[in-house]
Amino acid sequence: MIYAAMVFSWVGGILTMAPLAFVTTIVYDGICLPFGVWETEYASVIFIAWTGSSYFVVPVILFVFCYARIVVVMNRQMKVMAGHNVEAGHMSTSHRHHQSLSGMVQVLLDGKVVLCHTRQKNLDQLQF
Repeated sequence: MIYAAMVFSWVGGILTMAPLAFVTTIVYDGICLPFGVWETEYASVIFIAWTGSSYFVVPVILFVFCYARIVVVMNRQMKVMAGHNVEAGHMSTSHRHHQSLSGMVQVLLDGKVVLCHTRQKNLDQLQF
């Protein structure tokens, strides 16, 4: 399964970007300008919207969905384990607090990734 994901990511990226790179790249005074010539301004906007959504928005939505599912499954598992052992009730409270803190740390790290990526994409777009 992991090999299929690796192949898909490479092939998908190449098939997405290569045709656009060939069509819109020009050489001006010996300098290669990738994605430099667009037939219309509308095509450029569509390209930026497509890449922004497919490479940024969709992965963020997937991260949020997957982390939420993981938290739900872990909470169910902790409730089941607490029901098996009387002493586990006290331990599960401290474990639940630790799980909550680690979940918050993960959300903060994801938020930092989103913030940094957004700032970098905005700076890249301002350079055009």
